[in-house]
This record gives sequence, structure tokens and C-alpha cells, in this order.
Amino acid sequence: MNTFKVLLTLACACLALAQVRPKDDTVVPGSYMFVFNEKYASDNATKQRVYEYVAQTLQSREAIRNEFTFGTAGGFFLYDVKDEQYKVLNDKLTQVGGFEPNTMFKLDLPSNDQAPAGSILKPILAPILLKRPNCNKKRCCGRVVNWAQNTNLDWLDGKRDGLFCSPTEECDKVDVFVLDTGVDKTHPDFMGRVKTTYDCSVSGPAPWTPFLDIHGHGTHVAGTIGSETYGVTPNVNIHSVKVLNNFGSGSDANVICGLNTVANWLISNPTKRAVVSMSLGYGGLRPTVNAITTSFANLYASRLVVVVASGNSAVDACTRTFPVVTPVVAVGSVNAALGESWFSNYGKCVDILAPGENILSTKPSNSTTTMSGTSMATPLVSGTIAQYWVENPTLTGLAIRTSILSATSPLHAAMLTSRNPATPNKLVQYRCPGKCCFYDSILPIFDPVPIDVIKQN
Repeated sequence: MNTFKVLLTLACACLALAQVRPKDDTVVPGSYMFVFNEKYASDNATKQRVYEYVAQTLQSREAIRNEFTFGTAGGFFLYDVKDEQYKVLNDKLTQVGGFEPNTMFKLDLPSNDQAPAGSILKPILAPILLKRPNCNKKRCCGRVVNWAQNTNLDWLDGKRDGLFCSPTEECDKVDVFVLDTGVDKTHPDFMGRVKTTYDCSVSGPAPWTPFLDIHGHGTHVAGTIGSETYGVTPNVNIHSVKVLNNFGSGSDANVICGLNTVANWLISNPTKRAVVSMSLGYGGLRPTVNAITTSFANLYASRLVVVVASGNSAVDACTRTFPVVTPVVAVGSVNAALGESWFSNYGKCVDILAPGENILSTKPSNSTTTMSGTSMATPLVSGTIAQYWVENPTLTGLAIRTSILSATSPLHAAMLTSRNPATPNKLVQYRCPGKCCFYDSILPIFDPVPIDVIKQN
């Protein structure tokens, strides 16, 4: 039996425990999450009797997996449960705890085919000579980026000029856990920054290939965080936690397994800091998983920040993503002109905005690809948080979250009319504190709105 343990503080009021087995195609067949009532969660004798009774009823101890403990509650997942067995267990254990279905979900990447007319921006190529004098390299070294391809990096400093002042690699690094489809650690653009790979997908829906990123979503996300060409910062140790299968599908059990993986790492590394990047955007539909994630984030708030996607359904983010609670950061998407993306979920449950349309990043097998979605905006914020933490190592996770949300810039004035009024007018921003060196370069500039062009001397 795989055991994943993490001490979380979770009020039982947060748990909406379903006592009736739902008839829904989105559940993992024969799989359930059982959560102990608060009264019995710390009663080890009762818990042991429950385990024994469940194993006897199912005629298999192996059917009990992914045991978890959080606060005064706790629970486990069951697999390969027949209908009659479920009825017996539910009737017998109703006073001790409650069952919920192990629900599946899938990445909902937007397609340009679904976009409203006029919402897709096309590049206007105009060679412009960007010139900067050489300078004394100290902390930072500037990077000239292709604005038509790296709009997300170019906007980070608040100026759209084809330049990104990227930080130099430091000895001190922040660990970033990418809960996704996996990461291709062999991709040369990561330059060895993907340190470990974990797999929590094997108990989820098929098909899955342990540890490997067959889908490509996770490799793209990790590339925005810390790849050499497409990443925010080199000052990260990336840890891949695969919670989604080859087709981008997963279950509640996979996500909780991923959180417990991070928790175990934090327990084993009591002096280190971590950022969890979850480009999933489904938490609002899963009350119990939502509560577990919230409690997990709060427990380790001194040295952890959790960053989540707001989702791509163009609806109120409060119905789709994890709630706005400290220290979770929910990310919405904007386009290259800084207008709110047509697909991005919106409203008060969004904390911050970042470019998420047509983002170029790494792809498995030494390749690159362009993707869109709040999934692509999320890692830009994750990487920014990691780099800010490198520069401010004494700050807690809560303080880092507050600083990032405070050090934002408003959207372009001309685009405010396209922003949902309830969505915070906060665009992620990062300015390197040291001097930056830029070199002459001719760039194709994507110019959907007027900018101040840097003239040649």
C-alpha cells in the first residue's frame, strides 16, 4: 500500500461528503475517496478497524491506496470496488466517515477555432534596431527576446521593447514543483535544471507512461519557468510531479498524491523553500480537494507558495479554480495587447494576470511548440515568484505572495474596457535589481497597440 502522509489543518465544515454514489461518466469507475469524520480521525484504533473491515469486504488490502492524513481528519482511496461492495461499505461506515467519488478531470486547453471573431491578434512584423550600451555585468545580464515569440517575457518588466533583463544564475536556488503531465528532463534547454521526477499518475485513468511526458503540457509549463531560452529564471530546481496521463487526464487521487509528494519533500528538507505550479484550474469543482489544497498551502505558508491556473472556460473563476486564499495565487490570462484573453476565467477569484496566448516554450524530444491558456500564464508567475524569492531569501511564502501581488502593473489603458470589472487589474511584473547589458539586434516587433519605439542612435 502506497502511503503518502502530510499533516494539514482542515475544518470538517469544508468537507462536502457525498453519501450517495453518483451516476456520472467523469468518475473513476469503482474508485472512491473516504474521509474520516473529525471525531474519529485521531482514533488510531478505530482507523485500524476500518482498514481491516474494508480489506476484508474487498478481499484485498491492495485496494486501499494513497492513505493521507491532514489535521484531525484523514482518509484513503479505494480502487476496484464493485457496486455491491460499495453499498455494504457505505452503509457500515456512514457513522465513521464519508465517501466521495474519485473524480476525473482533463486539461481544457483553448483552441483558436473556438475564439470569438476579432479576438486573435496577428503579428505585424517591423524590423527595429534596439540599441543599448554595454555595461558592467554584476547581478543581471540582459537578454534580447523576439517579441513576436516571447511576448510573455517581454512584458515582465512592464515595457514592450523586445528586451528582457534576465537574471544571472546564482548558487542559491528555489525548488519548483510542476504538477502536470510530466517533464522531459532530457531537453537540452533545461540545462540540467530538472532535478527529480515523481509519478502520481499510475493509479489514474489509462493510458499512462510513468515519469515521461507524452502529452507535452508539463514540459511546456516547466520551460516557461526555468528553461534557458524561454524561461523566467535559471535559479530554479525543477521537480516534475506527474499527476496527469498521456492524454492530459487525471483524478482527485492523483492531485492529492502530488500534494503529498511535495509535503514529504518539505518535511525532508526543513530549510528549503518551494513553489508549487499547478496549471490545472479545476479546484472549484472539487470541494474536498479544494479544501485539502488550501490547508496544505496554509500549513507550509512560511516556505511555500502554490500557484494555480484560473481555467479556460470564460466563466467566473470562483466556480472553477481554487479560492483566493493565502497563500494560493490564482492566475488569469491576457493576450499580447494586454487585453483579457477570450478564454480566461475571470472575477474576484483571480489574483493576478499574465500573458497566456500563443506562448512559445519547450516540447518533449528537443523541440518547441506554442500553446495558449491560463496554463501558460501560470508558470510565468511561478517563475517570477521563484526568482523574487532568490533575491529576497529571508521572506516567508506569505510575504512573497504579498510582494508579487503588490509589485504589479495595470493593464494598458486602451484594454481596460475588455477586462471583466471584477478581475483585479494586476499584471505580473519583474524588474531585475541589477544592471542589464543589451546588444544590438534587429527584431520583428509584434505591435498590436502603440508603443514608444527605441530609435537608433
